[in-house]
Amino acid sequence: MDVETYLNLNPEIQIINQSSSSMMEHEKGPEELAEIKNRGNFLLRQELTDKTPVNTPRCIITYHLIFIIIIGTYSIIILSSNSKNFYYEIEYTSCLLNKSECEINFSINDNIKAPIYCYYKIDNFYSNHIDYVKSKNYEQLRGRKVSDEEIDSSCKDMSRNKHHFKTDINNKTSVLSYAKKPMELDSIMNPCGQIADSLFNDNFKLYNIYGYFINIFEKNFVNEKTIFNNSENSELTQWINKEDDHFIIWMNMELFPNFIKKWGYMDKDLFKGEYQLKIKNNWGKKQWNIRKYFVLSKGYKYGSEKFFSYVSIVCCGFEIIFILIIYLNSYNKKKFNPEEMKWD
Repeated sequence: MDVETYLNLNPEIQIINQSSSSMMEHEKGPEELAEIKNRGNFLLRQELTDKTPVNTPRCIITYHLIFIIIIGTYSIIILSSNSKNFYYEIEYTSCLLNKSECEINFSINDNIKAPIYCYYKIDNFYSNHIDYVKSKNYEQLRGRKVSDEEIDSSCKDMSRNKHHFKTDINNKTSVLSYAKKPMELDSIMNPCGQIADSLFNDNFKLYNIYGYFINIFEKNFVNEKTIFNNSENSELTQWINKEDDHFIIWMNMELFPNFIKKWGYMDKDLFKGEYQLKIKNNWGKKQWNIRKYFVLSKGYKYGSEKFFSYVSIVCCGFEIIFILIIYLNSYNKKKFNPEEMKWD
């Protein structure tokens, strides 16, 4: 007995196999159906018909082709836009050779439109050591009150002011806060930890060939200030302002020894010509064997992450291989014919 004959002999099975939407229409009368149509926009009602596509090879290949086109196009746009943007790197590692101030002359060959961003780049600084990364207290960084025991436990050998101001003690009983207020050497270091203690504090000033000072804004370029907050009476207890942009940038640790961090921005154009960079060297030691750079870069229109573009292109390559596998697996495959299905 074939399927069609069996269904004709058992009409109740046909009713069971009907879709839910057709069953609802079968039970409702014409007046109820007219009332449903007058309820308003069908998009706002939960009465849409099921449009789930069948996952055929052609359907799967179409989805993946759309993905390749979108991601591949975006990646190519980013790479092409980045190749045309301005990026200038100035190494000043020589300042570590017993120099407190450096003057470096450089030239720009094209006119660069604002905004122009300034960065500092550090090579060969391993900040991902487990003891270094753990040396901080999150509650203290958020501006909350923390007990002395918790500070001593989380920051260990960098928990008191005398640990941070070790080069400025000189038989003094107090040091100054960031607001120039006296603090006790034995009081809690706020913020504590090795990361805060090693804060990058080099200073940069830019001049053109005529000696005109070019202002670099060092504030209001960080969007994470809600995470870092000053403690109560911070002028009397903190050695640095925890809401300072440079501090927030530095506290976001890097995974690799070579990294780059934002230092400021310029809202005026830079014209073709000669410039002078004056650097006040405060950070780093010769025995660290690090390299320091000052970077000028133009803002990117479509984003600046080249790594994401490279990963996307690699993913598109794997997608093409996946499509070929699906196509070859379904090529010349015999289609299923329901009429050939027979009952025993």
